Amino acid sequence: MSIVSHQQTPEQVELQAEARARILRLVDERTQQAENAYNVALPPLPRTMDAHDIEANAGGQIEWAVTDFWTRASPILLAAEEKSGKTFVVCSLAVSVASGLAVFGKLPVVDPGPVLIVAGEGSKFDVPRRLKRLSEGAGLTLRDLPINFLYGPALKLNRKRDMQYVFNEAERTGAKLVVIDPLARLMEGDENCKETVASVLNPLLMICDKLGASVCLVHHLAKQSTDNPRAINKRSRGSTDIASWYSTGIFVSGNPASGQVCLSVTQRVRGNIPDSLQVELNELGDAPEDRPMRLVAKFPNPNEKRRQGDEEVEKAIDAVLDLLHERGAGGLSTNELLLHTGFPRLVLGVAIKRIILEMKQAFWEKTDETGDTKLLFPARVNCMTTDGVPIF
Repeated sequence: MSIVSHQQTPEQVELQAEARARILRLVDERTQQAENAYNVALPPLPRTMDAHDIEANAGGQIEWAVTDFWTRASPILLAAEEKSGKTFVVCSLAVSVASGLAVFGKLPVVDPGPVLIVAGEGSKFDVPRRLKRLSEGAGLTLRDLPINFLYGPALKLNRKRDMQYVFNEAERTGAKLVVIDPLARLMEGDENCKETVASVLNPLLMICDKLGASVCLVHHLAKQSTDNPRAINKRSRGSTDIASWYSTGIFVSGNPASGQVCLSVTQRVRGNIPDSLQVELNELGDAPEDRPMRLVAKFPNPNEKRRQGDEEVEKAIDAVLDLLHERGAGGLSTNELLLHTGFPRLVLGVAIKRIILEMKQAFWEKTDETGDTKLLFPARVNCMTTDGVPIF
């Protein structure tokens, strides 16, 4: 068998060279795209500090983005019970950061600027409608505020392409605050899986580190269990990575229809605000619907010092809930609570008031023929009352 070789013409050689160059350019572009996406998800390597740097950091001033609420470029978790007004709270934060007006009328915004809201649930009209009501309630016009809204229910932030898109939009808009609402709708996979959740949380930290923006992650709380009651800041659904991710935790409960919601605040960097904020939802004007609205916190001074003994009260709350869980349906009398927890009567009294009035996790009731008053689980909603029953 003979082999016949064909000599290529100069035109063919040139066409092959152009095709090869196009392929190489395409490979380079795809490689760069992959590296960009990977760089968002890859945490930077930490720098080792010497003694001079350690001393400088030890004496450094806290850089607040919102005074006493959250620090600059920090991760924020806003977790809420169902139908508790979380969207109003989120939109109120957005209006304050974008306008520079004090959060809830009390907490000064130190680092105002553009806001990017990424929404993955509801309709595309829900968030804009609330933003409009809240901006009008603050005497502002929504179109004049640097608020950017990305309605993306199809986005899944553990896809590198989608996370890169959100990162790019945050960078393009110069966002000081990025809201991800909610985690469950903007990721694919199981929120109880550590690796799946980390594939979203780690890139969000890159937005903080590389862009200097705070990231507010909106999440849902698990329903309260009468068999194993937990404090509200320990009821985040999903992986425990979520609970260790944030710097400031805002836990929302209550019913907006009552005109008031409760915010329980947990901070890694402690600010001078109460652990529990009562926030009023004030509707303004006489319009039948979509009236201007303002959210106002019910405490007198943003620089109010934390009550002494707050940490001890938190420990007493945990101790009481643990005892209730152990005792079950039998409940606990005042003397039993004092005996088994070991906390002073005053501290225990404050803790029980918070469990009953704010957390709605127990109630007092006179039991059996002796008339003893015992603390019980809220087996029936209409029993969650302290009317006529003295608490300590």
